[in-house]
Amino acid sequence: MSISTFPNGWKKYRIGDIAEIVSGATPKTKVKKYWGGNILWATPKDLGQLNSIEISDTERKITKVGYESCSTKLLPPGSVLLSSRAPIGHLAINTKPMCTNQGFKSLIPQDDIFNRYLYWVLKNSVTKLQNMGRGCTFDELSKGLLASLEIPVPPLDEQHRIVARIEELTRRAEEARRVLCEIEEDLVSFTPALLAKAFRGEL
Repeated sequence: MSISTFPNGWKKYRIGDIAEIVSGATPKTKVKKYWGGNILWATPKDLGQLNSIEISDTERKITKVGYESCSTKLLPPGSVLLSSRAPIGHLAINTKPMCTNQGFKSLIPQDDIFNRYLYWVLKNSVTKLQNMGRGCTFDELSKGLLASLEIPVPPLDEQHRIVARIEELTRRAEEARRVLCEIEEDLVSFTPALLAKAFRGEL
């Protein structure tokens, strides 16, 4: 869709113009005093294990001195965490202040950008983000390339309406998948009994 065909009030923005992009870092793993604190420290693995949009805890935590020893930054609640390598494209919104390792390019959206709208736009753009990755050992999405990505942005109230619709449809799809799984389980147990009756001439 070109910008000329956007609905009234919609605009196209580069990610770097509507959100602060924050990289993470890792304290030295062999320094014991850096680890086991109460500062949440996310890795792509944490996001890969999520069953929801939000993240409120992490497998590993760092201490204050560990935090101060490296360049990681504490992200305010409501930031959009995006893994930028190994793999590119895991997403979550943090409900508590947390920092990340270097495998992230997290986004702190401006006030007129609904964080869940930004989450879903990026979710829809994962393949494009992966194709933007560069690297020798493994692909990585750079801060500059992410900042240059253009996305459609409607007025704030429309962002909320779109997200509500997406999440309602997502909820329905998940419920449908749950019902289908239950039916499949019933069929697995039902089929042997049905065959047994058939071979006894009881059908």
